[in-house]
Amino acid sequence: RVPTPMAAPAEEDVDVLLVSYGHRYGALRESPALAFDARGVSNPPRALRQTHTGLSARLQRELRAEPLAARVAGAARDAARARRPGDPPILVAVGCEHGVHRSVALCELAAAALVQEGLRAATRHRDLERHAGAGGGRAPRKGR
Repeated sequence: RVPTPMAAPAEEDVDVLLVSYGHRYGALRESPALAFDARGVSNPPRALRQTHTGLSARLQRELRAEPLAARVAGAARDAARARRPGDPPILVAVGCEHGVHRSVALCELAAAALVQEGLRAATRHRDLERHAGAGGGRAPRKGR
């Protein structure tokens, strides 16, 4: 069964928009209010990365205990609470090397934490579909 991303309101109707991306494919076009680099976070086991993306609950469990997961959610929460009505959503960017595993999982975990706190959050994964079977499929292999 292919995991699906968390259902969320339209991007313009949220307090926080979390965007994952791969540094390999360049910077985001938008300027984020907050940016986090997940390349220093240990990769989940290779076998798991070959069969799951960051949308997978199993892969997210591997990363839930990472200190960066709490930092992303906490910083996004604080920024959202300072947001005035009518302001655009707070854009939070999380990047890793390919934008498939760590950054995707960290965005999904942060969005879930924000929703539990009563905030409106959405995710967008810029580079996830660059890879075959992106819904839950394989990551690229070096040398290809």
